[in-house]
Amino acid sequence: MTISVIPAREQKQVRRVSAYIRTSSLNDNQAESFSAQRDVYMKMIEENPDWVLHRLYSDRGISGTRAALRPGFLEMIADGEAEQYDVLLVKSISRFSRHAGETQLYVDILRSHHIEIIFEKENISSNDYTSNLALTLHSVFAQSESQSIGQNVSLAYRARCARGEYNLGNNRILGYDTVKKKLVPNQDAWIIREIFDRYVKGENCSYIARELNAKGARTLHNHCFRAETVRYILKNETYVGDKHLIKNPPRDYISHKPDKYATYTDYYLPNDHEPVISREVWTKTQQKLQEAADERNAGIYRGSGCHYLYGIVFCGDCGSPFRRRTLKHDRGDYHKAWSCRERLMGTGGNGCRCRTVSEKEILDAISRSTGIDNLDEKTVLSVVRKVVITDSEIVVQTT
Repeated sequence: MTISVIPAREQKQVRRVSAYIRTSSLNDNQAESFSAQRDVYMKMIEENPDWVLHRLYSDRGISGTRAALRPGFLEMIADGEAEQYDVLLVKSISRFSRHAGETQLYVDILRSHHIEIIFEKENISSNDYTSNLALTLHSVFAQSESQSIGQNVSLAYRARCARGEYNLGNNRILGYDTVKKKLVPNQDAWIIREIFDRYVKGENCSYIARELNAKGARTLHNHCFRAETVRYILKNETYVGDKHLIKNPPRDYISHKPDKYATYTDYYLPNDHEPVISREVWTKTQQKLQEAADERNAGIYRGSGCHYLYGIVFCGDCGSPFRRRTLKHDRGDYHKAWSCRERLMGTGGNGCRCRTVSEKEILDAISRSTGIDNLDEKTVLSVVRKVVITDSEIVVQTT
Protein backbone atom coordinates (compact mmCIF):
# COMPACT_ATOMS: atom_id res chain seq x y z
CA MET A 1 0.00 0.00 0.00
CA THR A 2 1.44 3.28 -1.09
CA ILE A 3 0.72 6.31 1.03
CA SER A 4 1.04 9.68 -0.66
CA VAL A 5 1.78 12.78 1.40
CA ILE A 6 -0.26 15.75 0.34
CA PRO A 7 1.53 18.99 1.31
CA ALA A 8 -0.55 21.43 3.36
CA ARG A 9 -1.92 24.37 1.51
CA GLU A 10 -0.54 27.69 2.61
CA GLN A 11 -3.25 29.75 4.28
CA LYS A 12 -3.13 33.33 3.18
CA GLN A 13 -3.79 35.71 6.05
CA VAL A 14 -6.22 38.50 5.21
CA ARG A 15 -4.87 41.81 6.47
CA ARG A 16 -7.09 44.50 7.95
CA VAL A 17 -6.35 47.77 6.16
CA SER A 18 -7.08 51.37 7.19
CA ALA A 19 -6.33 54.65 5.46
CA TYR A 20 -5.74 58.17 6.76
CA ILE A 21 -6.82 61.25 4.78
CA ARG A 22 -6.11 64.85 5.75
CA THR A 23 -6.85 68.14 4.00
CA SER A 24 -5.52 71.43 5.31
CA SER A 25 -8.53 73.56 4.30
CA LEU A 26 -12.24 73.28 3.60
CA ASN A 27 -12.34 74.93 0.17
CA ASP A 28 -13.89 73.25 -2.86
CA ASN A 29 -10.60 72.02 -4.33
CA GLN A 30 -9.64 70.34 -1.05
CA ALA A 31 -13.13 68.82 -0.79
CA GLU A 32 -12.65 67.25 -4.22
CA SER A 33 -9.21 65.99 -3.19
CA PHE A 34 -10.72 64.43 -0.06
CA SER A 35 -13.42 62.62 -2.04
CA ALA A 36 -10.91 61.46 -4.64
CA GLN A 37 -8.54 60.04 -2.02
CA ARG A 38 -11.42 58.26 -0.29
CA ASP A 39 -12.60 56.66 -3.55
CA VAL A 40 -9.07 55.59 -4.50
CA TYR A 41 -8.45 53.88 -1.15
CA MET A 42 -11.83 52.13 -1.19
CA LYS A 43 -11.15 50.77 -4.66
CA MET A 44 -7.55 49.83 -3.85
CA ILE A 45 -8.58 47.81 -0.80
CA GLU A 46 -11.54 46.14 -2.54
CA GLU A 47 -9.36 45.00 -5.48
CA ASN A 48 -6.73 43.35 -3.25
CA PRO A 49 -7.94 39.85 -2.26
CA ASP A 50 -5.56 39.81 0.71
CA TRP A 51 -6.97 43.00 2.18
CA VAL A 52 -10.18 43.82 3.99
CA LEU A 53 -11.27 47.33 4.85
CA HIS A 54 -11.17 48.20 8.53
CA ARG A 55 -12.09 51.91 8.26
CA LEU A 56 -11.03 55.28 6.87
CA TYR A 57 -9.77 57.97 9.28
CA SER A 58 -9.82 61.62 8.31
CA ASP A 59 -9.24 65.22 9.40
CA ARG A 60 -10.61 68.01 7.21
CA GLY A 61 -9.38 71.60 7.25
CA ILE A 62 -6.75 70.96 9.95
CA SER A 63 -3.01 71.65 9.84
CA GLY A 64 -0.69 68.69 10.15
CA THR A 65 1.78 70.39 12.49
CA ARG A 66 0.12 69.23 15.73
CA ALA A 67 -1.39 65.80 16.31
CA ALA A 68 -3.25 67.05 19.39
CA LEU A 69 -5.51 69.16 17.15
CA ARG A 70 -6.46 66.25 14.87
CA PRO A 71 -9.19 64.05 16.38
CA GLY A 72 -9.23 61.65 13.45
CA PHE A 73 -5.47 61.12 13.68
CA LEU A 74 -5.60 60.52 17.44
CA GLU A 75 -8.42 58.00 17.04
CA MET A 76 -6.37 56.23 14.36
CA ILE A 77 -3.36 55.97 16.69
CA ALA A 78 -5.54 54.74 19.58
CA ASP A 79 -7.07 52.03 17.37
CA GLY A 80 -3.57 51.12 16.20
CA GLU A 81 -2.41 50.70 19.79
CA ALA A 82 -5.43 48.41 20.28
CA GLU A 83 -4.18 46.49 17.18
CA GLN A 84 -7.49 46.84 15.35
CA TYR A 85 -5.79 46.98 11.92
CA ASP A 86 -2.61 45.66 10.28
CA VAL A 87 -1.87 48.12 7.47
CA LEU A 88 -2.24 51.91 7.24
CA LEU A 89 -2.31 53.67 3.87
CA VAL A 90 -1.33 57.36 3.69
CA LYS A 91 -0.94 59.47 0.56
CA SER A 92 2.30 61.10 1.73
CA ILE A 93 4.39 61.82 4.82
CA SER A 94 3.18 65.44 4.80
CA ARG A 95 -0.44 64.17 5.04
CA PHE A 96 0.55 61.99 8.01
CA SER A 97 2.32 64.85 9.83
CA ARG A 98 4.23 68.06 9.18
CA HIS A 99 6.11 67.81 12.47
CA ALA A 100 9.30 65.77 12.11
CA GLY A 101 9.40 64.73 15.76
CA GLU A 102 5.75 63.62 15.78
CA THR A 103 6.19 61.73 12.53
CA GLN A 104 8.94 59.57 14.01
CA LEU A 105 7.07 59.18 17.31
CA TYR A 106 3.83 57.89 15.81
CA VAL A 107 5.55 55.72 13.20
CA ASP A 108 7.43 54.02 16.04
CA ILE A 109 4.22 53.61 18.06
CA LEU A 110 2.44 51.86 15.19
CA ARG A 111 5.51 49.77 14.38
CA SER A 112 5.61 48.51 17.96
CA HIS A 113 2.12 47.10 17.41
CA HIS A 114 3.18 45.37 14.17
CA ILE A 115 1.35 47.82 11.91
CA GLU A 116 2.81 48.61 8.50
CA ILE A 117 2.48 52.18 7.25
CA ILE A 118 2.66 52.66 3.50
CA PHE A 119 3.42 56.19 2.25
CA GLU A 120 2.37 56.16 -1.39
CA LYS A 121 4.05 59.29 -2.76
CA GLU A 122 7.47 58.47 -1.29
CA ASN A 123 7.05 54.71 -1.89
CA ILE A 124 8.15 54.00 1.68
CA SER A 125 7.02 51.18 3.95
CA SER A 126 7.63 51.40 7.68
CA ASN A 127 8.43 47.66 7.63
CA ASP A 128 11.53 48.42 5.57
CA TYR A 129 14.03 49.54 8.20
CA THR A 130 16.52 50.50 5.48
CA SER A 131 14.17 53.38 4.62
CA ASN A 132 14.49 55.02 8.05
CA LEU A 133 16.85 57.68 6.74
CA ALA A 134 14.56 58.49 3.83
CA LEU A 135 11.59 58.67 6.20
CA THR A 136 13.46 61.10 8.45
CA LEU A 137 14.55 63.31 5.56
CA HIS A 138 11.07 63.46 4.06
CA SER A 139 9.50 64.32 7.44
CA VAL A 140 12.01 67.13 7.98
CA PHE A 141 11.27 68.43 4.49
CA ALA A 142 7.50 68.32 5.20
CA GLN A 143 8.02 70.38 8.35
CA SER A 144 10.25 72.90 6.55
CA GLU A 145 7.70 73.19 3.76
CA SER A 146 4.96 73.96 6.29
CA GLN A 147 7.14 76.63 7.89
CA SER A 148 7.88 78.18 4.51
CA ILE A 149 4.18 78.27 3.55
CA GLY A 150 3.32 79.89 6.89
CA GLN A 151 6.02 82.50 6.48
CA ASN A 152 4.88 83.35 2.95
CA VAL A 153 1.27 83.75 4.09
CA SER A 154 2.40 85.92 7.01
CA LEU A 155 4.60 88.10 4.79
CA ALA A 156 1.78 88.62 2.32
CA TYR A 157 -0.60 89.57 5.15
CA ARG A 158 1.90 92.05 6.62
CA ALA A 159 2.46 93.58 3.20
CA ARG A 160 -1.28 94.15 2.80
CA CYS A 161 -1.47 95.69 6.27
CA ALA A 162 1.45 98.01 5.45
CA ARG A 163 -0.60 99.25 2.48
CA GLY A 164 -3.62 99.74 4.75
CA GLU A 165 -5.48 96.83 3.17
CA TYR A 166 -7.59 94.39 5.16
CA ASN A 167 -10.68 92.30 4.62
CA LEU A 168 -13.14 91.57 7.42
CA GLY A 169 -15.93 90.30 5.20
CA ASN A 170 -19.59 90.65 6.12
CA ASN A 171 -20.89 89.89 9.61
CA ARG A 172 -17.43 89.80 11.16
CA ILE A 173 -17.92 92.68 13.60
CA LEU A 174 -21.09 93.70 15.42
CA GLY A 175 -22.58 96.94 14.10
CA TYR A 176 -20.83 96.90 10.70
CA ASP A 177 -21.18 95.43 7.21
CA THR A 178 -18.54 95.49 4.50
CA VAL A 179 -19.66 97.39 1.39
CA LYS A 180 -17.17 97.75 -1.47
CA LYS A 181 -14.30 96.85 0.87
CA LYS A 182 -15.31 99.55 3.39
CA LEU A 183 -16.87 99.14 6.81
CA VAL A 184 -20.36 100.69 6.94
CA PRO A 185 -22.56 100.88 10.09
CA ASN A 186 -25.59 98.58 9.93
CA GLN A 187 -28.85 98.12 11.85
CA ASP A 188 -27.02 96.86 14.97
CA ALA A 189 -25.01 100.07 15.41
CA TRP A 190 -27.49 101.27 18.07
CA ILE A 191 -26.24 98.50 20.38
CA ILE A 192 -22.69 99.84 20.15
CA ARG A 193 -23.78 103.44 20.78
CA GLU A 194 -25.79 102.40 23.82
CA ILE A 195 -22.89 100.44 25.28
CA PHE A 196 -20.50 103.40 25.02
CA ASP A 197 -23.06 105.96 26.21
CA ARG A 198 -24.01 103.91 29.27
CA TYR A 199 -20.38 103.27 30.20
CA VAL A 200 -19.43 106.94 29.95
CA LYS A 201 -22.39 107.75 32.23
CA GLY A 202 -20.94 105.45 34.88
CA GLU A 203 -22.74 102.13 34.41
CA ASN A 204 -20.58 99.01 34.79
CA CYS A 205 -20.20 96.28 32.17
CA SER A 206 -22.36 93.73 33.98
CA TYR A 207 -25.27 96.15 34.31
CA ILE A 208 -24.98 97.21 30.66
CA ALA A 209 -25.04 93.55 29.56
CA ARG A 210 -28.19 92.86 31.59
CA GLU A 211 -29.96 95.92 30.17
CA LEU A 212 -29.08 94.98 26.59
CA ASN A 213 -30.31 91.42 27.08
CA ALA A 214 -33.57 92.76 28.53
CA LYS A 215 -34.04 94.81 25.34
CA GLY A 216 -33.52 91.73 23.19
CA ALA A 217 -30.10 92.77 21.85
CA ARG A 218 -27.81 89.92 20.83
CA THR A 219 -24.14 89.50 19.97
CA LEU A 220 -22.76 88.86 16.49
CA HIS A 221 -23.39 85.11 16.90
CA ASN A 222 -26.85 85.58 18.45
CA HIS A 223 -25.75 85.02 22.04
CA CYS A 224 -26.71 87.00 25.15
CA PHE A 225 -24.34 89.77 26.21
CA ARG A 226 -21.92 89.24 29.08
CA ALA A 227 -19.65 91.68 30.90
CA GLU A 228 -16.62 90.35 28.96
CA THR A 229 -18.37 90.99 25.63
CA VAL A 230 -19.19 94.58 26.62
CA ARG A 231 -15.63 95.19 27.81
CA TYR A 232 -14.21 93.86 24.52
CA ILE A 233 -16.44 96.22 22.51
CA LEU A 234 -15.38 99.19 24.65
CA LYS A 235 -11.74 98.52 23.74
CA ASN A 236 -12.34 98.07 20.00
CA GLU A 237 -11.01 101.07 18.07
CA THR A 238 -13.07 100.07 15.01
CA TYR A 239 -16.12 101.83 16.46
CA VAL A 240 -14.43 105.25 16.43
CA GLY A 241 -13.51 104.83 12.76
CA ASP A 242 -9.93 103.63 13.23
CA LYS A 243 -8.33 100.26 12.50
CA HIS A 244 -5.45 98.63 14.35
CA LEU A 245 -3.82 95.93 12.22
CA ILE A 246 -1.54 93.16 13.55
CA LYS A 247 -2.29 93.70 17.24
CA ASN A 248 -0.63 90.45 18.34
CA PRO A 249 2.71 88.77 17.60
CA PRO A 250 2.78 86.16 14.81
CA ARG A 251 1.86 82.60 15.70
CA ASP A 252 4.45 79.87 15.97
CA TYR A 253 3.98 77.50 13.03
CA ILE A 254 4.22 74.43 15.26
CA SER A 255 2.27 75.42 18.39
CA HIS A 256 -0.08 77.84 16.56
CA LYS A 257 0.16 80.14 19.60
CA PRO A 258 1.40 83.76 19.55
CA ASP A 259 5.19 83.82 19.75
CA LYS A 260 5.86 86.35 22.53
CA TYR A 261 9.54 86.55 21.55
CA ALA A 262 8.88 87.43 17.91
CA THR A 263 9.37 90.97 16.68
CA TYR A 264 6.61 92.47 14.55
CA THR A 265 5.27 95.79 13.30
CA ASP A 266 1.68 96.86 13.89
CA TYR A 267 -0.21 99.48 11.87
CA TYR A 268 -2.79 102.01 13.05
CA LEU A 269 -5.15 103.55 10.49
CA PRO A 270 -6.92 106.66 11.86
CA ASN A 271 -10.22 107.75 10.27
CA ASP A 272 -10.29 104.63 8.13
CA HIS A 273 -14.08 104.29 7.87
CA GLU A 274 -17.36 105.74 9.13
CA PRO A 275 -17.46 105.76 12.95
CA VAL A 276 -20.35 104.61 15.13
CA ILE A 277 -19.33 106.77 18.11
CA SER A 278 -17.69 110.18 18.39
CA ARG A 279 -14.02 110.72 19.12
CA GLU A 280 -14.98 112.46 22.36
CA VAL A 281 -16.97 109.45 23.62
CA TRP A 282 -14.11 107.13 22.64
CA THR A 283 -11.54 109.21 24.54
CA LYS A 284 -13.71 109.36 27.67
CA THR A 285 -14.28 105.61 27.50
CA GLN A 286 -10.58 104.81 27.27
CA GLN A 287 -9.85 107.13 30.19
CA LYS A 288 -12.44 105.36 32.33
CA LEU A 289 -11.10 101.95 31.31
CA GLN A 290 -7.58 103.04 32.25
CA GLU A 291 -8.79 104.37 35.61
CA ALA A 292 -10.48 101.04 36.29
CA ALA A 293 -7.26 99.19 35.35
CA ASP A 294 -5.22 101.43 37.64
CA GLU A 295 -7.65 100.70 40.48
CA ARG A 296 -7.33 96.95 39.95
CA ASN A 297 -3.54 97.28 39.98
CA ALA A 298 -3.91 99.10 43.31
CA GLY A 299 -6.04 96.28 44.68
CA ILE A 300 -9.43 97.96 44.19
CA TYR A 301 -12.07 95.65 42.74
CA ARG A 302 -15.45 97.26 42.38
CA GLY A 303 -18.43 94.94 42.58
CA SER A 304 -22.03 95.80 41.94
CA GLY A 305 -23.49 97.74 44.89
CA CYS A 306 -20.15 98.73 46.42
CA HIS A 307 -20.06 101.92 48.53
CA TYR A 308 -19.24 105.13 46.70
CA LEU A 309 -16.26 105.85 49.01
CA TYR A 310 -14.60 102.62 47.90
CA GLY A 311 -11.62 103.44 45.69
CA ILE A 312 -11.37 106.95 47.15
CA VAL A 313 -10.15 106.28 50.71
CA PHE A 314 -6.50 105.19 51.01
CA CYS A 315 -3.98 104.45 53.75
CA GLY A 316 -1.45 107.21 54.36
CA ASP A 317 1.09 104.73 55.75
CA CYS A 318 1.26 101.98 53.09
CA GLY A 319 -0.89 103.39 50.25
CA SER A 320 -3.38 100.49 50.19
CA PRO A 321 -7.12 101.12 49.78
CA PHE A 322 -9.40 101.19 52.80
CA ARG A 323 -12.28 98.74 53.08
CA ARG A 324 -15.67 99.26 54.63
CA ARG A 325 -16.58 97.28 57.76
CA THR A 326 -19.48 96.94 60.17
CA LEU A 327 -18.39 97.27 63.83
CA LYS A 328 -20.29 96.87 67.08
CA HIS A 329 -20.23 99.53 69.82
CA ASP A 330 -19.81 98.60 73.44
CA ARG A 331 -23.40 99.68 73.97
CA GLY A 332 -24.58 97.09 71.45
CA ASP A 333 -25.42 99.10 68.34
CA TYR A 334 -23.59 98.87 65.00
CA HIS A 335 -21.78 101.47 62.88
CA LYS A 336 -19.81 101.61 59.63
CA ALA A 337 -16.04 102.07 59.68
CA TRP A 338 -13.11 101.90 57.28
CA SER A 339 -9.80 100.04 57.77
CA CYS A 340 -6.62 99.54 55.74
CA ARG A 341 -6.87 96.44 53.56
CA GLU A 342 -3.40 95.27 54.60
CA ARG A 343 -4.26 95.55 58.29
CA LEU A 344 -7.38 93.44 57.76
CA MET A 345 -5.25 90.74 56.10
CA GLY A 346 -3.34 90.21 59.37
CA THR A 347 -0.21 88.09 58.95
CA GLY A 348 -0.98 87.83 55.20
CA GLY A 349 -0.64 91.60 54.79
CA ASN A 350 2.33 93.93 54.89
CA GLY A 351 2.10 94.57 58.64
CA CYS A 352 0.39 97.98 58.38
CA ARG A 353 -1.15 99.19 61.67
CA CYS A 354 -2.94 102.31 60.44
CA ARG A 355 -5.98 103.18 62.50
CA THR A 356 -9.61 102.33 61.78
CA VAL A 357 -11.82 105.37 61.11
CA SER A 358 -15.60 105.66 61.38
CA GLU A 359 -17.49 106.50 58.21
CA LYS A 360 -19.01 109.54 59.91
CA GLU A 361 -15.53 110.90 60.65
CA ILE A 362 -14.55 110.57 56.99
CA LEU A 363 -17.72 112.30 55.76
CA ASP A 364 -17.27 115.10 58.31
CA ALA A 365 -13.71 115.66 57.04
CA ILE A 366 -14.98 115.82 53.44
CA SER A 367 -17.69 118.27 54.46
CA ARG A 368 -15.16 120.57 56.17
CA SER A 369 -12.75 120.47 53.22
CA THR A 370 -15.38 121.14 50.55
CA GLY A 371 -17.67 123.41 52.55
CA ILE A 372 -20.65 121.25 51.57
CA ASP A 373 -22.93 120.21 54.42
CA ASN A 374 -25.39 117.89 52.69
CA LEU A 375 -23.22 115.23 51.07
CA ASP A 376 -24.55 112.54 48.80
CA GLU A 377 -22.93 110.03 46.44
CA LYS A 378 -23.12 112.25 43.36
CA THR A 379 -21.64 115.25 45.19
CA VAL A 380 -18.78 113.27 46.75
CA LEU A 381 -17.81 111.62 43.45
CA SER A 382 -17.84 114.95 41.64
CA VAL A 383 -15.70 116.96 44.10
CA VAL A 384 -13.46 114.42 45.90
CA ARG A 385 -10.49 112.83 44.16
CA LYS A 386 -8.86 111.05 47.09
CA VAL A 387 -9.01 110.74 50.88
CA VAL A 388 -5.77 109.83 52.69
CA ILE A 389 -5.93 108.61 56.28
CA THR A 390 -3.01 108.63 58.72
CA ASP A 391 -2.88 108.12 62.47
CA SER A 392 -3.05 111.87 63.03
CA GLU A 393 -5.24 113.30 60.28
CA ILE A 394 -7.59 112.84 57.33
CA VAL A 395 -6.45 114.63 54.19
CA VAL A 396 -9.09 115.29 51.49
CA GLN A 397 -7.89 115.94 47.95
CA THR A 398 -10.52 117.62 45.80
CA THR A 399 -10.89 117.68 42.02
